[in-house]
Amino acid sequence: MPFPAHIDLNEQAEQRVRSGAELIAQGQARNAILVLRQALALQPRMADAHYHLGHALQQTGQPQQALNAYQQALSCNDSHAPSWLRLAQLYREDGRLNDAVSAYRRALALRSDLPDVHHDLGMLLDDMGQHIEAESAYRQAVHHRPGYAQAHQDLGTLMVTLGRLPEAEQSYRLALALQPQSSLAHACLACVLILQNRLPQGESHYRKAVALDPGNTSLLEHLGAVLHRQNKFAQAEGVYRRVLALTPNDWNTWSNLGVVLDNLNRLSESEDALRKAFALRPQSPDIRFGLGFVLLRQGRLAEAWPLYESRYDSQRQTLTRWPVPTTLNYPQWQGESLQGKSLVLWQEQGFGDMIQFARYLPRLKALGASRIVLVCQTPLKPLFEGLPHVDAVVGTGKTATMDDALALAGYDYWTLIMSLPRLLNTATFDDIPPAVYLQPDCARLERWRRRLDGLTGLKVGLTWKGNAQHLNDANRSLPSLRALAPLWQVPGVSLISVQKGQGEQEACLPAQDQPLVHLGSDIVDFADSAAIIAQLDLLICVDTAATHVAGALGVPCWVLLPIEGTDWRWMLDGETSPWYPGTMRLFRQTSLGDWDGPVEQLRQALLMRCLERNAVSPR
Repeated sequence: MPFPAHIDLNEQAEQRVRSGAELIAQGQARNAILVLRQALALQPRMADAHYHLGHALQQTGQPQQALNAYQQALSCNDSHAPSWLRLAQLYREDGRLNDAVSAYRRALALRSDLPDVHHDLGMLLDDMGQHIEAESAYRQAVHHRPGYAQAHQDLGTLMVTLGRLPEAEQSYRLALALQPQSSLAHACLACVLILQNRLPQGESHYRKAVALDPGNTSLLEHLGAVLHRQNKFAQAEGVYRRVLALTPNDWNTWSNLGVVLDNLNRLSESEDALRKAFALRPQSPDIRFGLGFVLLRQGRLAEAWPLYESRYDSQRQTLTRWPVPTTLNYPQWQGESLQGKSLVLWQEQGFGDMIQFARYLPRLKALGASRIVLVCQTPLKPLFEGLPHVDAVVGTGKTATMDDALALAGYDYWTLIMSLPRLLNTATFDDIPPAVYLQPDCARLERWRRRLDGLTGLKVGLTWKGNAQHLNDANRSLPSLRALAPLWQVPGVSLISVQKGQGEQEACLPAQDQPLVHLGSDIVDFADSAAIIAQLDLLICVDTAATHVAGALGVPCWVLLPIEGTDWRWMLDGETSPWYPGTMRLFRQTSLGDWDGPVEQLRQALLMRCLERNAVSPR
């Protein structure tokens, strides 16, 4: 539009700049470019004109020309904060992150009270891994705008990254207070609560997130996972089925559902779910492992063992719980002839697993292995050194020595101890090697005999808790020693605690109506445990390593088993175990958390054992 002649050039240029800005606001960026170029023809040194031109060029997809325009604006006025901000945006989009940071900082040096800019700078620094600087920027954002929900949210996420969980929780709670109907805010708070092992609170917020966004499968999956972790298997099943109703080809949810159904002892349904997951994701080691686990629980050994091998990733050399060192630079044994060959057996999983599968060592010697080295956790080393078919035992852990590590050099093969059933063709229960294979140390037997000699009647050992780190420990361990109180009603029994670790303090100070000989605190390693258990008439225990010590010694052992999360080796039902025939008797829960029923059955069985013993004893 023409301007009256009496208006000077500055005013004409300024009017064109205003017109250009209005055209940009109206979405007419191309027309704005023409008007702004007219302004610059009148006044080439107008920073605002260059700035708005840059904005219009951005909107028409001309980033390089826009960048030049912003630089021109700053050459006219180095204190033009809006140009620094637009320049920062372009640098960021172009991947020039350090330049973008510098531009943001120049803008904030001119105007420090811009919370959105502090927030944008924080996000950029966060993405660049400059977490301390990002924290400072986020905190400036909420300082200048305390009600800035997104900045509180992003600060919380940064605090999670830095491992500062209480501060993360505080930020997430502030964000949630500002936006109580935000499913994301509830989900973020749930996540940090779970990271602090506050699972019920985390569950509560995931439920609120799902209520606000019921079709969000990611939220449902997280809710299912936290229910699963709390062993709320039936509830987790319902949530996983909701996910599958929305996304029927979600292999991860099929896998999770399979594991939950396994814990609910619905093995055929569990197998079906895992096979669906397997069909969708055949390369997943977790699915193969879960399917192998379910097949083992059904006693289908030949099908299970190859799938169970997926617990080891040969490419990354990682194994469930225990790493396989790269120093084992000889091949993994796959069943080749062992005649005249040396073999390293590598540890895995828990103490009980190592004890259970040590029974396979004689078969390796029978195949001609010239030298066998068994690698195990250090507390097992003195026990395994008594095995007749092992040439050396190497301990690992904090007390292992350099000599132990050097002992692993120069062998022909290595393998995982729990791979032996597959490699040695354990296709059915009839193929399992004999159960009794441990021999207690004579000196330790004598030392513990002096502690046991004065006891009268049936000598019965007790363990009521396992390793607290076990995923199913909440189900498999008894709540306390008091759960076994009915056993004290049986006459003619001396009860002896071999409890070590969790629960040990209870045995140190038993109730007056539960007299107990406590040996657990003086046990140093598994060789001590074996020397005590070998001299017992019976061991009563939950599913823990002591179970396998008793079984491998041939000592009668009665095992209390939970109804949910039962380990595969005890299978789904039955009172006996094919792994320990003749010595093991299983007492199973019939409802979740209820130990009264199996303990009462155990009391009656113990009373019968005492009556039978007295009936055959000479008068």
